[in-house]
Amino acid sequence: AALKLKEVHEVALEQASKAALKLKDSSKLFSSGEGSKQKVQSVAQKAQTVKETASAGSSQSQFLFFLIVICVSILGMLFFNRMQYYEKKHF
Repeated sequence: AALKLKEVHEVALEQASKAALKLKDSSKLFSSGEGSKQKVQSVAQKAQTVKETASAGSSQSQFLFFLIVICVSILGMLFFNRMQYYEKKHF
């Protein structure tokens, strides 16, 4: 049992060291060089574009909502006037 635990422990240490090497290699790729600065600027620009698009979509939705409210109000007023006309005519 102790031999199996030792083997399991060694395998776990080996996997951890491999993961640490991969992490170290990937951190070298994303070091503070020109490439990473361009990536950060690109991400910031995309975030700004998404923000502007969401804002434009929100204002368009608000405009359409108020347009629908106005149309429903006008139709309601027309129906109300027509109902008054029929009530006056029949009673």
